Amino acid sequence: MTTTLKTPRRVLGLDWGMKRMGVALGDCILDQATPLQTIKTKSGVPDWKILAKLLDEWHPDAFIVGIPKKMNGEDLYTTALAKQFCTLLKKQFQLPIYEVDEGLSTIEARQQLFDMGGYRKIQSSEVDSYAAKLLIEQWLFDHKINHRISEKNSV
Repeated sequence: MTTTLKTPRRVLGLDWGMKRMGVALGDCILDQATPLQTIKTKSGVPDWKILAKLLDEWHPDAFIVGIPKKMNGEDLYTTALAKQFCTLLKKQFQLPIYEVDEGLSTIEARQQLFDMGGYRKIQSSEVDSYAAKLLIEQWLFDHKINHRISEKNSV
């Protein structure tokens, strides 16, 4: 479920999971992302009030949602559940949603956190929000590349 939007200024990244969901904020103008928090989920569904508070606080223009896939790009058993979450998210907040292959975002988050401070830095609450930050950074990079290709093709 990818919705076209010119260029959002601020995005909320969600590292979706069945038990927890990491949340990060992305600034598309400054080209950066910051981990915010981790929200508990029940069977992949968050407390919508908590997400609503984050929207009220940060005013994002769109969501970036990590979709789990196999290394070869095929769907996992949780892929359909993540896409179902995207449908619920769209109904709840009526904002564009950009799906990003989450690939190894949690593993990469653990590694980067370890590099910053060893095992003490690796706490599950930090890992999920940091993974959401990495999803935004991946989307920002991909978005920039696709924008440059579009500009070249239009010249």
